[in-house]
Amino acid sequence: MIDRKMCKFCGKELQGRSDKIYCDVHCKSSYHYKRSLEGKPTFYNKVDKQLKLNRRILKSFNKAGKTTVRATVLLRQGFSPKFFTH
Repeated sequence: MIDRKMCKFCGKELQGRSDKIYCDVHCKSSYHYKRSLEGKPTFYNKVDKQLKLNRRILKSFNKAGKTTVRATVLLRQGFSPKFFTH
């Protein structure tokens, strides 16, 4: 009986090299993307998410140029002053 290897993502039978894991680059990419979504977010992802939220909040208040907003209003919407860029 011949041991047939199957693609780790889609399950198709693999042809070619004996150490092949995925049938093509799309399956490889899809597998790793799906795996990254299932895992817990990395520190970088948490920081990036907070920075995006901060920018979105500030942009919503600053439509015409300079504006003044109370810190409590920003904090209530999820703004975090601990995260900033230079």
